[in-house]
Amino acid sequence: MMRQYYTSPFRGGDNPLRVGCVAVGTIFRLPNPRDRYTPWILEAFLNGQCMATAYNRRTGCWEDRYLSRRSDTVVIRSLADGNRTVVALRWLLHVGGDEGAAASYPDLPDVDRYHGAYRRVAAKARSRRKAA
Repeated sequence: MMRQYYTSPFRGGDNPLRVGCVAVGTIFRLPNPRDRYTPWILEAFLNGQCMATAYNRRTGCWEDRYLSRRSDTVVIRSLADGNRTVVALRWLLHVGGDEGAAASYPDLPDVDRYHGAYRRVAAKARSRRKAA
């Protein structure tokens, strides 16, 4: 049975950097009331807001927290006039259609460039091979 609920917003497989399924820079053609379609480019993902996450003892109120890597809102920019707006990612995928989301996605990034631990382990292995 496929997981229908609470699916991961990240690509599957060997993905330690948790790269999402929609690439930044994807161009969507959204309907426009005056023209047929207007091209919009996805510029950035915003941090997700988790409602009533932390209790503040001083004020006695629950406070919201912003969590990174939990993005459900995105910033898009119109390529026609340069206007920027914040929309929900699910709305963008629904209205933008499948052609925007079906754009070719780049390969997963090289983890060695982002995590120094991998480089240190590789350097130790190289030094052991040279010593032997």
